[in-house]
Amino acid sequence: MNGAVCLMGGIISEYYSLLLPVKMHIEKIKWMDLKGLTVSFILALLVIFPSLSLTNTARAAEPDAFNSWVKTARIGGAAVFTGMTAQEMNQIISNMVSQKVTVIEADSNLSDYLTDAQFEQELALMHRFATEVHKRDLKVVWYYPSLEVLTPNGKNIEHTMFKDHPDWVQIGIEGQPNVFYGGSGRVHWVAKDEESAWMSPQSPYKDYFLDRVQKIAATGVDGLWLDVPLFNDIGVEWAGFDPYAIAKFKTDTGLDAPVAENWTDPIWRRWIAWRHQEIALFLRDVASAGRAINPEFPLIVETVTLDYNAATVIALDGADLKNLEGITHVWEIDALSDDNGMRSSSEDDWISLIAMNKFARAASGKKPSWVFTYGQLSDDAELVMAETLATRNNPYETKIPQMTTSVGADYRTRMFGWTQENSPYLFEAQPGARVAVLYSSPSRDYVDKAAGVGLYTDTTSNDPLWWTKTPSDSAYERQYLAEYRGMVKMLVHQHIPFEIVVNPVDSAELNPYDTVLLPDVQAISDTEAAILRQYVQNGGSLIITGANPTALDEYGTARADYALANLLGFSKQDALPAEKENTFGKGSVRFFSASLGKNYFVSSDATSLQQLSGAVQATSTIPLTTDADRRVHFELSQLGNHTILQLVNFIGVNGSFTVEPTTFSVNLKIPDGKEVTGVALTSPDSPNTPGLRPLDYTASNQQISFNVMLNQYALVVVSYDDAQAPSNNHTPIASK
Repeated sequence: MNGAVCLMGGIISEYYSLLLPVKMHIEKIKWMDLKGLTVSFILALLVIFPSLSLTNTARAAEPDAFNSWVKTARIGGAAVFTGMTAQEMNQIISNMVSQKVTVIEADSNLSDYLTDAQFEQELALMHRFATEVHKRDLKVVWYYPSLEVLTPNGKNIEHTMFKDHPDWVQIGIEGQPNVFYGGSGRVHWVAKDEESAWMSPQSPYKDYFLDRVQKIAATGVDGLWLDVPLFNDIGVEWAGFDPYAIAKFKTDTGLDAPVAENWTDPIWRRWIAWRHQEIALFLRDVASAGRAINPEFPLIVETVTLDYNAATVIALDGADLKNLEGITHVWEIDALSDDNGMRSSSEDDWISLIAMNKFARAASGKKPSWVFTYGQLSDDAELVMAETLATRNNPYETKIPQMTTSVGADYRTRMFGWTQENSPYLFEAQPGARVAVLYSSPSRDYVDKAAGVGLYTDTTSNDPLWWTKTPSDSAYERQYLAEYRGMVKMLVHQHIPFEIVVNPVDSAELNPYDTVLLPDVQAISDTEAAILRQYVQNGGSLIITGANPTALDEYGTARADYALANLLGFSKQDALPAEKENTFGKGSVRFFSASLGKNYFVSSDATSLQQLSGAVQATSTIPLTTDADRRVHFELSQLGNHTILQLVNFIGVNGSFTVEPTTFSVNLKIPDGKEVTGVALTSPDSPNTPGLRPLDYTASNQQISFNVMLNQYALVVVSYDDAQAPSNNHTPIASK
């Protein structure tokens, strides 16, 4: 085992805080050109030259890749294998080039329990494939499951990961090992009799894994696509009770591990938060291990949990990675069905899809955000990808339910070609919204308490591959999640541009917004409360809903008084008002004790809509109005002297999938001191008329008006003061 890896794990755990890692001040080595070197020779260099060791290598704050190829990525997956020929490799790469892919997700045999000799063969494959990919000016990231290890036919053979290392696996709360065997159901990636063993990140497996990550980083591949860093709940309930985890919890908190799921027990609630922290620490150690070998080696974490309650159960919370260096996400936004994707979506399930895309962008912070765009046919696939692009995420195009597939070469080429042509508008523009919704992970954990998944709303389908058949899993049945998604639904229906905010680092992160909505935020830290207090003091407005506002700390423990009592204008000792307005500093707070968001999400309650939208409009500058159908989703951004509107039409999403074109007018406020010089529209729906096409418009009273005919998805560019079209042939601007 590589001793440097063990040492780095200790350094990280002891010296780095979770969100503010202390940078090591030692000289950064220059990454070598690997062309022509054999993998074994590359790895030998690590032993010969101490300067390449993990303990002696500094890391840049973020890899430059986050402002170059990762930021503009168009991703496609490819299955590769150790015995493949150069001709087979080149055929895959040529297909990707012709389909306008810029980054290949390469999936080989790393899911399996491999001997050292088998792993060396995988490393050689990586080096060969990366060399060929780079000849065509593409990038490659390699798929590597982190905490799941598969052993084919493991049920019937002697040597498997679990049988060889029974002390390395996760243990559930009932004392059972987190191991199961495949053969049926939605776990389509585990074959019949195949062993799926879920590994403890506190066990010696971690050192074994980090050692292999370092070897991958030395092969020349451009990054690591890391899957399943989580406490899985398929084989057992509440994984994380192996002896290594119990000992680590005791060391970190001074507490004995809980013995039962009990949300009134402060030790149980502390354990929930500790598991989130442990997954984040594990991922930070993985990123540090790879970047010790190559500082330009990003870690891209496949994150299956988004805003819903699975994050509580399996502990991977993407929001925890927002500020961790060298790490970003590829978000697996699951579809309603592993058979037909989103084709049977209801309107509120589509709202949930929008909410998850918005969360993905927010939880990735200033770093790029990649998203799975599962589709079955080209029309539903395009609408899913439209939501991803409109929310400033990068598309990973694939056909439901597999990874290394495509809805079709023609479809991918059309969508990725249009994305390439409009890349600056899509990936370099900055948000233009004046309204934000604060997402609260502690409230998800300690209000909803893992009682139901909440991925989507509809649980009634007869589809055997539907996301769930359990009524309590519906997002409608949750309290915090339904209130949060109801806010999203209201803003989408009212065509009010908005952003999601997670884990703000300071009040400056909230400064772009006139108004921040807090949907039933009950659990909050003192630090986040202070950030919100400063935001209002400086002139911002809060809209707070729910009968227990900021009454719990970040571990779900009841506070003596509301964390924001001075902003609310009342305390726990006072009678709870149904509504209240209060001023604080230069800002204001509007409070509603009712769950207005949930009311609107579940039943489209008109009174709740009026109260919420009225409060937003009274406290914010809304830059646009429109007579579009409520099921046209608007996104607003800015790029230099351009305002960008993205428009997604989901009118035909009503339990069956159709495309229903629509026509509407848009009125957009002109920024002070600006003069409009042109309005133009482009859409991937019109492959025979590519590029921006001028639209007629009128301008008066600092406002322009124009009409749009929308099929599925379009992008409108409003230009001011002789603005120049941005170039695609440059390094993207750094994130702001």
